[in-house]
Amino acid sequence: MTTSSNRVVSLYIHFPFCIKKCAYCAFFSEPCKDEELKDEYEKAVMKRIRSLPELSIKTVYFGGGTPTVMETRRLNAILGSVFEHCDVQSGAEITLEANPGTVDAEDLRELSAGGFNRLSLGMQSANDKTLKMLGRIHDNAQFLECCSNAEKYFDNISVDAIFALPGDDFKNTIRQIEFISPAHVSAYSLMLEEGTPLYANKEKYVFPSEAEEESQYEALCDSMRLHGYRHYEISSFAMPGKESAHNSVYWRRGEYIGIGPAAHSFYMGRRFSVPANTREFIKRSGSLFLTDTDYQATVPLNAEETEEERIMLGLRLADGVRLSGEKLDIAAKFAANGYGSIYGDIFALNEKGFRVSNAIISELI
Repeated sequence: MTTSSNRVVSLYIHFPFCIKKCAYCAFFSEPCKDEELKDEYEKAVMKRIRSLPELSIKTVYFGGGTPTVMETRRLNAILGSVFEHCDVQSGAEITLEANPGTVDAEDLRELSAGGFNRLSLGMQSANDKTLKMLGRIHDNAQFLECCSNAEKYFDNISVDAIFALPGDDFKNTIRQIEFISPAHVSAYSLMLEEGTPLYANKEKYVFPSEAEEESQYEALCDSMRLHGYRHYEISSFAMPGKESAHNSVYWRRGEYIGIGPAAHSFYMGRRFSVPANTREFIKRSGSLFLTDTDYQATVPLNAEETEEERIMLGLRLADGVRLSGEKLDIAAKFAANGYGSIYGDIFALNEKGFRVSNAIISELI
């Protein structure tokens, strides 16, 4: 397979293990207490890293699942392998997702020393009753302790929160975000995904109305703006200079390679993935670059697909997207109705537009 030397890409490594599955989670993950399996997975990931061609790595992201159930020594060994076998750009953003119930102060110190420079913590809610309902393994006191420990070793911390949760006081979660003042906040409306325990038991709960969900979102946006955050992407708020470099690669259609079961890639004009099977991934880990994926079964995106992606992903960002002709005329009508702004030939959604972005995008593509 022919590849370009020093092609600039981002690297995503998926860790499919967790202590227990959260009630809302539809990502590929599985509870795991098998230390031998974790050892095998570590070795498999390192084999896949060694299979990579000559690339310039722009960002690295360890996601899951819960990467930190792999324990610090394995995570640092894997990151060390990335540095050993890849050309990681100086100052590259290197993110680790962490569950507050799986790391202590010493873990965080060692992870920082190992090269991780950005931490993404799953708070989800500041309310213990809600955390229990969601199946989280931590309570709010543990989250605050984890945050306090993390601040000693990381100056770039992102916090995840969920709104539109049944029976949840989201105002309390907003107040806590204001109190801890992380560099970055990702906030998502609860999605009920088929196949999850929360979906199966949805009749047991009273979910917020559409108006209540809208009110929670607006309260968060108002708070973030007041406290100096920029709402730079539909679900993301950042202090100046702390936008997620890795996620921005996705939204701007930069190239990235995913390692691990169910990991997705966008590379050489194709979108492809690894089968969602941990043991099959381990079994095939010694194969050549991309042969454990469906790369060969996919075809490069055509011009129409590329344009649709450019608009769909670009409108997630506050910077907006460049349009022309009839599409710019359609965008101008949305702007006139208060959903965004036109700057020359660039259409950018505002917070009102973000909330109905799917409808707007469908009109433009």
